[in-house]
Amino acid sequence: MSSETANIGLVLPELSEAFDLERHWNHNSKIIDAEIGVLKQTTAEHTQDIEGLKQTTTAQGQQIAGKQDALTFDSTPTSGSSNPVSSDGIYADQQRQDAEIDAVVELGAKNRLRNINPSGSMEIRTVQFTVNGN
Repeated sequence: MSSETANIGLVLPELSEAFDLERHWNHNSKIIDAEIGVLKQTTAEHTQDIEGLKQTTTAQGQQIAGKQDALTFDSTPTSGSSNPVSSDGIYADQQRQDAEIDAVVELGAKNRLRNINPSGSMEIRTVQFTVNGN
């Protein structure tokens, strides 16, 4: 007994079965032709979707490029500025701050040593340092 394929319903005769080749051929050809038509339509729809996505992506890329080109970067952190700071500017400022802290720590250590009196006791003083007005 003949059966049909699962996806598109082509007639599959049993090997031992005698069947009308012309009738099955015509039936299967119509099914194949209909499926090819569906595939063509689906492909056309997907092609339209892809073209729409290309246009959207291009437009978004142009918007992003326009925004990126409009940005002004500060080379160092600047009070009152709403501009982003470049990576090199952040790194340089961090290096500057580290050097200032090291200088303060070194100066504090020297001041502590100076405050040891001849009897060997240490006089403790509190020293406040101001760095760049802060």
